[in-house]
Amino acid sequence: MLAAPGIGWEDRIHPLRGFAPLNSGVGHQGEFMKLCKFAVFAIAAVVGGCTSVNVRPVASDVQLHNVCIVNNPRVIVSDFVPVLRDGFSRHNIATTVVDQSEANSCPVTLTYTANLHWDMKPYLTHAELRLWQGGKQIGFAEYHLNGNGGLDLGKWRGTKAKMDPVIDELLSSQGGG
Repeated sequence: MLAAPGIGWEDRIHPLRGFAPLNSGVGHQGEFMKLCKFAVFAIAAVVGGCTSVNVRPVASDVQLHNVCIVNNPRVIVSDFVPVLRDGFSRHNIATTVVDQSEANSCPVTLTYTANLHWDMKPYLTHAELRLWQGGKQIGFAEYHLNGNGGLDLGKWRGTKAKMDPVIDELLSSQGGG
């Protein structure tokens, strides 16, 4: 606490209470409540983390029956492709995993990327899905864990729990789900 010239020991300036004398009882409770509310909000923001999902679903006039998933060897999320295949299967869409060299023989392809972050164990922080037909992008989905999840314990949820809602929204026009 700071002492101001000409003010007695009991009338010091308090950093949270301003110039009101400590023994006056004026405004202390209201300031304390404001501080408490701010602290609760700040803690919730840090602990809650924030997930961002951005999806441009496949148009309803496009009917998907078979999609070639173009293997991305740079993605090290071991269950990512099985989760993708399961998600497309829920919408009655068959999938085949192909290498980039085989992708041109497929009428519809899915390209993807996925990133991990480590905090006691690895977890998915970012993923993008892009559906292509005839060289034109027909669908896009992105999952992003802002701030790498902060203190949010949900950041350690599995790939399936994070990606199933994203896949379902991407394919919402295709039935199933």
